[in-house]
Amino acid sequence: EYGLVLEHAPNDCDVLAALADVLRWQNRSDDALVIIDRARAIAPIQPEILLRRARILHGFGRDAEAQRQYREILRIDPHNREARAFLEARAAENKHELRAGMDASTFNYTGVAESQALALTSRWSRRLSSSVETDFSQRFGERATRFVAGVALHATRDDVVSAGGGLANANHIIPEHEAFFGYSHSFRISARQVKGLELSYQQHWFWYEGVHVLTLGLTQLYYLPRSWTWSFSVTGARSGFAGSGVAWVPSGFSRLGFPIVSRLSGNVVF
Repeated sequence: EYGLVLEHAPNDCDVLAALADVLRWQNRSDDALVIIDRARAIAPIQPEILLRRARILHGFGRDAEAQRQYREILRIDPHNREARAFLEARAAENKHELRAGMDASTFNYTGVAESQALALTSRWSRRLSSSVETDFSQRFGERATRFVAGVALHATRDDVVSAGGGLANANHIIPEHEAFFGYSHSFRISARQVKGLELSYQQHWFWYEGVHVLTLGLTQLYYLPRSWTWSFSVTGARSGFAGSGVAWVPSGFSRLGFPIVSRLSGNVVF
């Protein structure tokens, strides 16, 4: 129908904008961009046309161009809420987070096992993030240092692929080398009790002296009302020792996360 209308009103910006919306909803981003560019050529400073173009670019994964378009909108309309919100959100995404942690375990057959960790996570763009981590472990009278690095590609709004590896001065208490791969997909759910669902698959290789271990894991993470979360994880571990066969060992756990006060949360694992 819009095609027929365009034959009679080829320079009608309202018709062109509406047609671009329809094409965007049909995931025909290339066609939508052609149509909205045609409308922009007719009305180059009309904010509504430029907003539609920015939405198409963002939906198409061309965030750098979308940001330039939103900046242009702000120059024309400094009080435009959508453009300002988008640019502020993108600025918040490009950040670095440094975390420090410590863990201690006691046993009835040996001394205390301790570890300290320092990790840096960086979000370079909407699609790319990275992480580096250094661990220091003290177990069974030995000390070890481990370094791990990884990268994550946010292929779409709902799909993330990650990979990385690590090496260590193991001293027989931690893996000498490791590598990992993961994939996750998110679902938006319109239900009162469940707001969203994230499914993820993890594959991790560990190499010790004379031993190799492969773990395969599946996790379901449910986003519940009032910032609660509930996850279920199952893992299969395949271990092989030099001069002997291999064995599989299954395991699993569930974690319930909940808010306590502002910026403080807790969780229960079972």
